[in-house]
Amino acid sequence: MKPTVSIIIPVYKVERVLADVLASVYSQTYPIEEIILVDNHSPDGSVAVAKRFVSTHKKIPIRIIERKRTYGLCESYNLGAKFARTTHIVTIHSDGLLPTKYELGKLILPFIKDPTIVAAGPKLLHRMKEWLGYNFWQKCLFAGSVGKEIPSGNGKFDCFNRKEFLKAGGFDTKHFSHTLGSEDIDMHLRLRAVGRVVNSKACVIHAHPAEQGYTMMNWIARRKFLSLSYGRYLQLYFPGEWKRQIVFFIKPLLALISLLGFLYPLFFLPIFIFPFLYMPIMFREPSARSDPRIFLLPFILILLVFYESFWMTYSFLFMRDARYNTNIV
Repeated sequence: MKPTVSIIIPVYKVERVLADVLASVYSQTYPIEEIILVDNHSPDGSVAVAKRFVSTHKKIPIRIIERKRTYGLCESYNLGAKFARTTHIVTIHSDGLLPTKYELGKLILPFIKDPTIVAAGPKLLHRMKEWLGYNFWQKCLFAGSVGKEIPSGNGKFDCFNRKEFLKAGGFDTKHFSHTLGSEDIDMHLRLRAVGRVVNSKACVIHAHPAEQGYTMMNWIARRKFLSLSYGRYLQLYFPGEWKRQIVFFIKPLLALISLLGFLYPLFFLPIFIFPFLYMPIMFREPSARSDPRIFLLPFILILLVFYESFWMTYSFLFMRDARYNTNIV
């Protein structure tokens, strides 16, 4: 028997892209039993967009759960999974756009072929089309992923066996919340204990909207969030997943090597080269390269190596539970 599917979409500040995302989900050829939208107390018109869509699309039942405050992705997905009535759940970020009507079918296909599979992820694409519409600092935010198809299991378009997902306790809200990421990696690692977790041939576009007010401080805050998240992941799984974790040690190692430059100046060379290897698109794409702030970017990236290394180390050594109240209302 083919898996039955519920789509779970957390909603927060996506007024400009939500209708397109819902339309791309609604057009899928693989049958969808229900769509569950979990609003995280959006301050914009996201809920109004969702309600307008529901009023004109009656083929698939769409339920909107409006929450009294912001709980983040983990709680939203967990809540949606509890309400779902199907064998499988599909989690989609509210800025996740499905490029064709066959993506859901591609995501489900591994489950049809192999019943031991408990989770499957897509390829994630961040298009140049969206990236070119960003201001300078938002371009920096997505400079590492733009134009690339990356195998992904970060909740943007993942499918889970609902029974095993709930048995595993859903996403871990004790150690992760909207103040800490890496809940996606944690979920997949826990599910590997009971079945197979695979990459599918499905694709999802990360259609993150442009934010004209996005500042350097917003970008730095995001880098801190990611660093704290990586530290939490290492705290829970180091060194059992050491092959996956090597990448997280590049910046701390670079910071340590550069300190030797005060004794031997040649050791400064790697950190001066690093910005151009880390964000090459910023230095070659005309709209970014012509911005006067490009001259500051190498120095900021060098400082961020030390900044991010500090917060990742702090999280790894000292942080315990997620700093968030996870009571559901």
